[in-house]
Amino acid sequence: MKVFKKNIIFFAIYLCFWLADALLIPYLGLFFAEKGLSGGQIAILSMVESIVPPVSAVLLGLIMSTVKNRTGFFVALPVGCAAAAAAMYYIGPFGGMIVATVVLYFCRTPYNGLVDRVLMACIHDTPGEYGKFRLGGSVGYGIGALIAGTVYSAYACRPLFFMYIPAIVATGLLCLKAPINITQDYSAVRPKLSTLLNFKVLKSRGGFFKIYGTLALFGFITATAGKFMAMYVAEQGLESTITGMLIAFAMIGEIIMFLSFPAMSKKLSPEAEFFLGFLVYLVRNVSFYFIASLPMWLVMIMQIVGGAEFSIMWAAATQLVESNYPPEAGFIAQTLKSVFNSSIGYGLGCIMLSWFYDLGSIKSGYGVLLAINGACVLVYGFLACKERRVNEC
Repeated sequence: MKVFKKNIIFFAIYLCFWLADALLIPYLGLFFAEKGLSGGQIAILSMVESIVPPVSAVLLGLIMSTVKNRTGFFVALPVGCAAAAAAMYYIGPFGGMIVATVVLYFCRTPYNGLVDRVLMACIHDTPGEYGKFRLGGSVGYGIGALIAGTVYSAYACRPLFFMYIPAIVATGLLCLKAPINITQDYSAVRPKLSTLLNFKVLKSRGGFFKIYGTLALFGFITATAGKFMAMYVAEQGLESTITGMLIAFAMIGEIIMFLSFPAMSKKLSPEAEFFLGFLVYLVRNVSFYFIASLPMWLVMIMQIVGGAEFSIMWAAATQLVESNYPPEAGFIAQTLKSVFNSSIGYGLGCIMLSWFYDLGSIKSGYGVLLAINGACVLVYGFLACKERRVNEC
């Protein structure tokens, strides 16, 4: 409890960042459609989301690992998100939308990983406490989802921008009170990108592809809960308020799992944790695919079960990164989580769903992702069993 009270500012930072995220990001697909963009143009913007973040993650990771004062960057990035959102709101030409999207995802995607790195440095003696702080993000996202769903049903997408901007700016202002420079003792060591791919520096618990490959796969199948979810709900003939409810109920499962993860991580191997993450999300994907025919109360229960996935996968990956990479590679290693999960995996999933959107059947895309999710459960279940047999021997 002392550790939590001492660093409670991180709880607030996660809360504001993810509150802002829930207010706008899931509705960007609908906003693009409202502006009259075609499925092909939306696909191009999705490609931007995949291409830009790897560049920003590496660049910002290198900068954060070498500069003495990082606070200005932690304030400037959310302000950049706010400026990009404002530009996106007012700009008409498609070329301007591309530029605004580039800036938004350059500033947004690595941010959570950067905060993770600073937090893990603050709680390095008690890494299991990570979930209690990250819980703030779940609470914020749940609140934001409910607000966004209600506002969208009454006024469509445009008012969401006016709520997103102050929330994301508040995130940056909170960083002025956080111990952002706690890891400045590492700044004398200039990290090398080859460190991330050099298996000799990795410990036996995992490696590059175990962590980032898994997160990419997971990001791909979780595209069902992203920007196309609102359009899918509309396609199935359901009220727009359902989108906010789906997110909010999923956040209940996420909150419960973040609280439970410290105890669970002591008993399960990383392979078992990843298997469990894919398994619970399979439940959520099933509820998505059959949403029009299942009782809504059952759908919401399945959302709670499936909502636990992010807590499991993200907390497991964060701790694996911290235990497998040397301090000088910490910022890059943590920011790469978002790159592989959100930009590469989720971005490719959204590109695929945009193709099905152009064909007039988002549900078919949801069916493909459901099948891939099932295959991941089988593969990671096998890996978890294999790891358990090795440990028993």
